[in-house]
Amino acid sequence: MPGITFKANIEDLRESPSLEIAQRLAGKFGMRVSIVEPNAAQLPCSLTNSGAQKVTLDDALASCGILLLLVDHNEFKKVSREKLAGKMTIDTRGIWR
Repeated sequence: MPGITFKANIEDLRESPSLEIAQRLAGKFGMRVSIVEPNAAQLPCSLTNSGAQKVTLDDALASCGILLLLVDHNEFKKVSREKLAGKMTIDTRGIWR
């Protein structure tokens, strides 16, 4: 799951709708949820306590079959179509279409 901050390219998680979505998914799927957040040093306890883990973008692209893009950080805009091939992508920001 790429991005959980309030908006692109910042580290602020306050009032983030993406964080709420991540918390719900982590509550349901636990350690099956991998989160890429390049602007935060660590995940909030609400995610880690449910088993979600912070991973790098490269690790997520290599190991995740479903990618849910919630925040359009600059790092995510650089992902090539080849790296998305064969994966189910849910792009709420329209940068991977």
